[in-house]
Amino acid sequence: MKGRLKELDILRSVAVLAVISIHITGGYLFNEKNSFALFWNQGMRFSVPLFFIISGFLLLNYDLENNNFSFKIYFKKRISKIIIPYIFWTIFYTIYYMNNGILEIKNSIMGVFAYDVNFIKILLINTLQGTAAPHLYFIVIILQLYILYPFLFLLVKRNEKSLLAISFVVSLYFQIADYLYSYGLLMLPEGGFKYYGLMFFPWIFYFVLGMYNAIKIRSAELKIKIFTMELFLLWILVYFMLIMDTKLSHTLATSAKPTIILYSIISYYFLYSLSVNANIINKYVNNFIKWFSVQSFLIYFIHILVLCEIRLFIDRKSLYFISSSNIGMILIFLSVISISCVIVYIISKIPVIKLIGGVYSGTIKSTNYQE
Repeated sequence: MKGRLKELDILRSVAVLAVISIHITGGYLFNEKNSFALFWNQGMRFSVPLFFIISGFLLLNYDLENNNFSFKIYFKKRISKIIIPYIFWTIFYTIYYMNNGILEIKNSIMGVFAYDVNFIKILLINTLQGTAAPHLYFIVIILQLYILYPFLFLLVKRNEKSLLAISFVVSLYFQIADYLYSYGLLMLPEGGFKYYGLMFFPWIFYFVLGMYNAIKIRSAELKIKIFTMELFLLWILVYFMLIMDTKLSHTLATSAKPTIILYSIISYYFLYSLSVNANIINKYVNNFIKWFSVQSFLIYFIHILVLCEIRLFIDRKSLYFISSSNIGMILIFLSVISISCVIVYIISKIPVIKLIGGVYSGTIKSTNYQE
């Protein structure tokens, strides 16, 4: 399986666009009459699970392909690629929100920021909990899964089906517990509900599912290319189940509940089927998808900054029709994507971009997709 996997580039690009959609539409959900925002927001709830699936798939696929797994090399190469950018962006967003008055720090030094005990405390909490920005919690979870991966690697080689089943039970239990907590029912100690979503337990199934599919696809046991229409019909059915569940349970802002497990599984296989069948003829579209996928990690980090600046601009100029209309919501979505891509493209010319989650343009190899 040498070469890039077209379907994984497409899936990763879709996942990033879906995450951006959630963060933009989230600001419109306060309007109960805005059904468009609700349907768009909930329809994109597969995004975080899809990221975990892709991560598990790519890690195992790489190790099976090269057949030379090393604990030392893995932790040095993989973990550092996440930790260093995460620390940078945690510090950046902590200072950014302080500077914009979202976090108040007293006794500022040089009239700009306060590097006092309070700042250090906030920075430490943000680092441990991924709370410096709305999207950084994901990095806390993926770090846990990356640390677990070497052990999952050993287990999945012994019995991938058993590992998949066990991980499903674990994730389902924690997600049911979180879901029932909204109804006042407890399946886990109440004091921990603030942190359960930050632990790997509710998410490990998706990661293992990615590993499982890497094995099955390599062995040609997983063939879903011919079931695109069936998967589409099933996806529509489960999507409306999710909408009904969200309205009845008032769980708008979560990606961790039983219906989303089902929705994410169906969405993954449906999108995978579409991507396998996709025939990208235009080389410019082909190259852009590759580039977008390669730089998706940095685009993920930076899009919240772009979104915040756009919202601040709208407030300063009193452009409230943009922040209250569906057309405005779409314009913000397109603007965030476009501006984020332009910024990443510019700074990708700088070699140190890897320290903040990007890939230096001079190191991006021109590889062909597998047939």
